[in-house]
Amino acid sequence: MGLLRYAFILAFIAFLSHFIINKLHTKLPLHFGGHVEAGYKRVREAFEQNFRDGWEPEGASLAVFVKGRKVVDLWGGYADKQAARIWKEDTVTVTFSTTKAVAAVCIAMLADRGRLKYDDLVSKYWPGFAKNGKANVTIEWVMSHMAGLPYLDTTITKEMITDHNLMRKALEKEAPKRPPGRHTGYHTFTYGWLVDQIVRHTDEKHRGIGQFFREEVAKPNGVDFHIGLDHSEEYRVARVVLPTVAGGLAEVLHDFKLGLALLKFFFAPEESPLKKSLRNSPWIDVLDKCTVNDPEQHAVEQAAAFGIGNARSLASIFNLLVNGHIVSEKTMAFLQKPVINTTDYVLNEQTVKGHGFFYYPPIRENEKHSMMGHSGLGCQQVMFDMKNKIVFAYVANGMKAREYVLCRNYMRLQNALYSALKFHSELPLHFGGYVDDGYERLQEVFERNFRDGWESVGAAFAVFVKGRKVVDLWGGYADKQAARPWKEDTLMITFSPTKAFAAVCVALLVDRGRLKYDDLVSKHWPEFAKNGKENITVDWVLSHMAGLPYLDTPITKEMATNHKLMKGVLENETPKVPPGRGTGYHSFTYGWLVDQIIRKADEKHRGISQFLKEEITGPNGIDFHVGLHASEKHRDSIIAKAMGNLPWVDVLDMYTLNSPAQQTLEQATAISIGNARSMASIFSLFVNGRIVSEKTLALIEKPVVNETDYVINEVIARGHGFYYYPPRGKFEDNLMIGHPSLGCQQLMFDTKKKISFAYVTNGLKAGAYDLCPHFIFNKFHSELPFHFGGYADEGYERLQEVTPFSPRRNFRDGWESVGAAFAVFVKGRAVVDLWGGYADKQAAQPWKEDTLMVTFSPTKAFAAVCVALLVDRGRLKYDDLVSKHWPEFAKNGKENITIDWVLSHMAGLPYLDTPITKEMATDHKLMKGVLENEAPKVPPGRGTGYHSFTYGWLVDQIIRKADEKHRGISQFLREEITAPNGIDFHVGLDASEKHRVARATQSTISEAIIDIWYDPGIAELLRDFFIAKAMGNLPWVDVLDMYTLNSPAQQTLEQATAVSIGNARSMASTFSLFVNGRIVGEKTLALIEEPVVNETDYVVNEVIARGHGFYYYPPRGKSQDNLMIGHPSLGCQQLMFDTRKKVSFAYVTNGLKAGVYDLCRNYMRLQRALYDVLEAQGI
Repeated sequence: MGLLRYAFILAFIAFLSHFIINKLHTKLPLHFGGHVEAGYKRVREAFEQNFRDGWEPEGASLAVFVKGRKVVDLWGGYADKQAARIWKEDTVTVTFSTTKAVAAVCIAMLADRGRLKYDDLVSKYWPGFAKNGKANVTIEWVMSHMAGLPYLDTTITKEMITDHNLMRKALEKEAPKRPPGRHTGYHTFTYGWLVDQIVRHTDEKHRGIGQFFREEVAKPNGVDFHIGLDHSEEYRVARVVLPTVAGGLAEVLHDFKLGLALLKFFFAPEESPLKKSLRNSPWIDVLDKCTVNDPEQHAVEQAAAFGIGNARSLASIFNLLVNGHIVSEKTMAFLQKPVINTTDYVLNEQTVKGHGFFYYPPIRENEKHSMMGHSGLGCQQVMFDMKNKIVFAYVANGMKAREYVLCRNYMRLQNALYSALKFHSELPLHFGGYVDDGYERLQEVFERNFRDGWESVGAAFAVFVKGRKVVDLWGGYADKQAARPWKEDTLMITFSPTKAFAAVCVALLVDRGRLKYDDLVSKHWPEFAKNGKENITVDWVLSHMAGLPYLDTPITKEMATNHKLMKGVLENETPKVPPGRGTGYHSFTYGWLVDQIIRKADEKHRGISQFLKEEITGPNGIDFHVGLHASEKHRDSIIAKAMGNLPWVDVLDMYTLNSPAQQTLEQATAISIGNARSMASIFSLFVNGRIVSEKTLALIEKPVVNETDYVINEVIARGHGFYYYPPRGKFEDNLMIGHPSLGCQQLMFDTKKKISFAYVTNGLKAGAYDLCPHFIFNKFHSELPFHFGGYADEGYERLQEVTPFSPRRNFRDGWESVGAAFAVFVKGRAVVDLWGGYADKQAAQPWKEDTLMVTFSPTKAFAAVCVALLVDRGRLKYDDLVSKHWPEFAKNGKENITIDWVLSHMAGLPYLDTPITKEMATDHKLMKGVLENEAPKVPPGRGTGYHSFTYGWLVDQIIRKADEKHRGISQFLREEITAPNGIDFHVGLDASEKHRVARATQSTISEAIIDIWYDPGIAELLRDFFIAKAMGNLPWVDVLDMYTLNSPAQQTLEQATAVSIGNARSMASTFSLFVNGRIVGEKTLALIEEPVVNETDYVVNEVIARGHGFYYYPPRGKSQDNLMIGHPSLGCQQLMFDTRKKVSFAYVTNGLKAGVYDLCRNYMRLQRALYDVLEAQGI
């Protein structure tokens, strides 16, 4: 209770002192000097704020080095405030116990030179020390405060401190206070005397610690730090000032843990080790008098407490250490390992120590004691991180009540520094490698990827031409958080290009006659021939046609590391689809299957890893590994992370509509392709009677229903497939009709004023129409230059100011973050046709005149135009029953549904009970049967409910029944409207036009928040959307969340699907050998040039050409006499080679991207530049 009473009194006094503390501050003006590099402004601000808040009553200095570069060098306040002597650039002060770390550097240097070992007995070099129970004391025990000598029974006099022989004899006589090596107890002053003697006895010149440091560290490196200061330098020494009572109490108020720590100290027994250690040298007083201002003490070579320097010089010493200038890498690695982690019996605190240093919690989580250094009395501090090459030091002459975490001044600075580092957005760009003459542009493009922020971590790029390496580049960081640069020998998980390496191994076995591509797998592996796998050939496996894209049996870690277990699992599996009937990406199973095939066909029965190493990589000195040895882990780079009714259509998370397979669908609800010009063109024809008559137009002007939509839960006016909007401006004699859509696409037209306009964007927004400020105000902010094109007729210039293309509006405001197009037709004439931004901002591909974009729901309006044309031709009427033209539709409660009810979303079919499969989506007969069997969800004609996708299927069937040629929506639109009028709009895009389609980009969280802030109504649209994550066939392999592939255990797997280790050079080297006939013969190369299959992959859902384990790509450039083969992968890794032109190149990165190959801007930029260079070279 007594301790609590004192604590309460102390807290009360501290509370009162808080209100008067500022009255005690001097009125001298604040004074600052120094500099910080860009990105460290917050550190300067924190340093100066310490003075402004009165936390720094005297003077101080702060210095930071990052990777050998001084990024912070600050000083401020006063060296002697009573004398109004300011702290200058060359001011120095007593750094107290941080000197212990400097002494530890000297010992490390002697160890590095072989003059001593840490586990040597002290008595090996200093025989007189081996008495009175100290014979077993090692040098490490001294450095780790485990020698049992926190104080001496002999009082240390001034005479002793200036005579090292007297001090030596005193130390020899002493007996340990605790058993040496059993406990750690802080050797407050004795550490310095002991280390001095060790240096004298191990140094070949028998120099003392002061002289050794001066001659081996300070002078050669220009470091202004001293262990024993010459009197001639005294004028530069700042006067140390003890903390005032008021100042100490203010610190307690800031952090009450400090008050408890002070109470523990002041009420510690007088016979405690701490109190005895402080009394051991009575001429040193930092509690009452502050004798450390005595120049005689400054001259003492005392390596525990009397170092003299400033933050710059202190940090400079450890900058030399961490960058390998004074000790070797081996010694540096040794120093990073602490010796003891336990309660210090002197300090009565948990401490981690070793080799003369303290080890501190890391800047980052999951990194044990990466921060090393030493605190000093009064809040002096030096910290360094050998791994990340960071050093920082803080010294002050205005002493604080405690140090490190209990010193608010230092913690403010540390927090600011850590925030600035943040490992570290402002780390310098780092590049290496070379390019041959004529290939310089590739280096420019590679480096620009980093400068533009596209490549945020690290990458490598290599090119071989005709067996010669013409490009070998690397840059960035292997581990950016640790500031570890990507070096020439850095490795990286290459993901799926590993499959290509496995395919090379199979090709080699084919070349040697060990197997054939058309061999049955069971010819070499008889046990495989069961459960429907009897007819699977080797090439079906390599071409992902084995029907085994996944296994029913979960693949465990045990299976992954035991090929016999895996063999049994594969033998027992049943194909998921008939083998040879379709290609489905075998994400992981490919590797297990090929490994078994190699084991069976190879005469030595080697697995993929051993075979590759012994037959290809090893003989050719190629640094590529399928199964990385744990000893090579240090060279590996760290992966940095890369987000119904039709489950395969996903525009909220995966953006599957970017898939060419989906863009080729004849789907008249959402998946149409066009731009603003083409959309507005059609409706210019429409409103001007070029498609339907005036009579039909008049009919269309009248909405059918105006009530609450029970799906969207909003009042909507609809009819004939269109939306009807309030009149614009002051005039009531106009009628705005059109259609809104997901992401803020919009089509509008006015049948009376003969106006049509459209807006499309690939930077999708959270709202639509009046919930989309982008359309209403007609925001684009990018570090890429603004890009605009098109025109506006005279009189329409203002539209350029309110559209996304004004330099003053949407783009510059950041509202339009990607690209957009805007077009207006008036009386058949295009008066506005504008485009801007980027079709693929990630690839810096500008939005061009012929760029296309998924227009989503305005497609429904195009379907409605087709129906209107059929009405105009007398092929049907809006009030016709659907069953008049489609008799089978008249069942299950749909008998009375009219065509206009379908067009007005009143058919009661906003969704289907039957999931809509891909087969249904591409087979109108299947879809017809499904629609016929469905029952309405609400009574038809009784309410309107948005038919998101069913609209398109229904209208397509109606058109097929009413059209005399029975054409579907796509063919009908193309032949009757778009083609005759030269309009670039497609419901079902030809694959050859894919290159023109803008890439839809998901609205970011921040953009959605801004949209919601602008109009809270958007939140209503978002409330029911949730994110879900599907787990894969290998749950222990996770590259979406945990990045388990960074685990050394997984990197050692012999897994030839994804877990291989290499870099761009090693990948391209292998395929340089391959295409030049150094691995297989020309006959085999010729065989490999022909793909096996070219069709839609039912897993990836894209058209892919594959064969023999490779992917086949379109020819490069203008020349058609080349053949690009290779393999893409997760995260934008890419391998490519040309067997005819003898070219190979590879790209790897540890900053994984969301796309692959042509959907990955980083790679495509390099590929385009490379192809241009190759053309210029005549290759």
